[in-house]
Amino acid sequence: MAGNAEARLGDLAAAIGDRFFLFEIKPQSSKFSSEWKEKDRGGRVRRPKRAYASALDMAKAWNGDATATSAENRVISSLRCHHVAYWEVGSVGALDEQLCLQPYLRAVLNGSLHKHGLSSVVKSLRGNLNLA
Repeated sequence: MAGNAEARLGDLAAAIGDRFFLFEIKPQSSKFSSEWKEKDRGGRVRRPKRAYASALDMAKAWNGDATATSAENRVISSLRCHHVAYWEVGSVGALDEQLCLQPYLRAVLNGSLHKHGLSSVVKSLRGNLNLA
């Protein structure tokens, strides 16, 4: 999808079998930061992308709390269906370039969630909720 079509969803929405997936497509992992960079997004409001704001709200609601099962289930659902697709380039001249998929929460986690005081989410996503 191009233009503003992805403003509320992602760059690609796909039904594969009986599952629905959202993909944010980036040229490489160094471009993940475009998700949380605040910029004018219509109506002269400076904010990050909607998908990022939603992921941040979800992470704050859960915050690694084992008793918050509803919030944890939302996090797990997100890890299973919302991904970043990007091209990983190896060393110059090597033949190890590849298309990669990474859960969206994990991708933004590495770049920004720790800045919001969500260390328990960071720890849980890296350990307990490793769905890969």
